[in-house]
Amino acid sequence: MIDPQDIASPVTRRPGELEDLGLIGCVVRVAGEVVMTAAGAAVMGRPAASVAWLANQLAAEEEGLRAGQLVFSGGVTAPVPVVAGGSVTFQFGGLGAIEVAGA
Repeated sequence: MIDPQDIASPVTRRPGELEDLGLIGCVVRVAGEVVMTAAGAAVMGRPAASVAWLANQLAAEEEGLRAGQLVFSGGVTAPVPVVAGGSVTFQFGGLGAIEVAGA
């Protein structure tokens, strides 16, 4: 069971505080049942690789990332539909969880 505190209070971590972003696990639950698992390595081998790719693509266009800008490295799982009255929870090892509930 997921502690509601884990869902209500996300944890911010700098990459250097984590041993290997490619090894961070993700458990996906639909209505409390595990439906999928994944690891950070699903994002181009490691999430930092996709951020580096983005920075290089922007640089080629004479653009760049700005300090404080929020960047998503990519999804580690397939999309999961959220149905009315249902819930989907994504729990990340060492980082906490995110729950989405359908209205």
